[in-house]
Amino acid sequence: MYVGLDFLIDKKGKIFLTEVNTGLPGGAQEYDFVYRQRFNKPSGVFNKIEDLSIQLYRKDFKSYINGLTYLNDLKRLKTWMDGQGSIPERFHPVFRLEDKWVQYLLLSKKYPMADTCIYKDNIADISPGIFSTNRLVLKKRYGRGGYGFKIIEQKDSMRVDGLPLDGSYLCQSYIDSSVGSKYGPLQFSLRAAAFSGSFICMFANLSENITSNHGIRTFVSKGDEFVLKDTSFKKMTIIKKAWEADIFFGDSIPQYLHEKLYKEVISDTELTIPKKTYQTIVRYAEEISLLYTNIVLSELPECYLENI
Repeated sequence: MYVGLDFLIDKKGKIFLTEVNTGLPGGAQEYDFVYRQRFNKPSGVFNKIEDLSIQLYRKDFKSYINGLTYLNDLKRLKTWMDGQGSIPERFHPVFRLEDKWVQYLLLSKKYPMADTCIYKDNIADISPGIFSTNRLVLKKRYGRGGYGFKIIEQKDSMRVDGLPLDGSYLCQSYIDSSVGSKYGPLQFSLRAAAFSGSFICMFANLSENITSNHGIRTFVSKGDEFVLKDTSFKKMTIIKKAWEADIFFGDSIPQYLHEKLYKEVISDTELTIPKKTYQTIVRYAEEISLLYTNIVLSELPECYLENI
């Protein structure tokens, strides 16, 4: 299975896995953009993916993706997760892998993740003492792109206005993953892509917003510390149809996704991270993508969609 994994790094340099994305094979084109900016030549990432697909599945990558039996169901789920369209009428077990609570139950015993519980009532009463920070995050169990993301500045006995108490949200410890720049502190996350046990690529997202989703794509290099090589970096906008859009959607790209799938903002700097951190993320990505490839979906815990 092709997966995209998102990581945060706190001020002590500790890695936190935040979520694993399946389906839409993102990451490769963004990486190619920042690699070309850095080295002025193609990254070779697309050839790497094609070679792996032929080696592992004896078919090109587009044929592999379009041959997934659950592809159309997953497209409908992703659209609903984006706040567009209705909830899928048909349930496929692969939907369990998109539930962030199921991800937490599956992965947190082996991989570092933020303290997490299901939000069903007020902030002060949910699993007292499990959180390592006073600042908390609320996020949808099914969601992406920062949709439904909220930050709670402190534990409060008041309920969050407008938030459903049906178990569709998670509460987590807030992880301060930021780096300094001339623009002020920037939130950053690392996106790694892996395919059936093989690491593909990694890049950083930088953002002035509270989340780094679809931020400024930035090359990641190995060094001795977490630092931007040039804090006065320039930003460039690239307009080009995303490589994964053709593979996943063909000619039927939803209108609301056009900007996200045609427009990327990249920087001319690079985020340096310690070599050990880089290697650890590579290992996590390979292990988790192999786990997802071989997992028996019916043996996963039930997800939120099965109980509504």
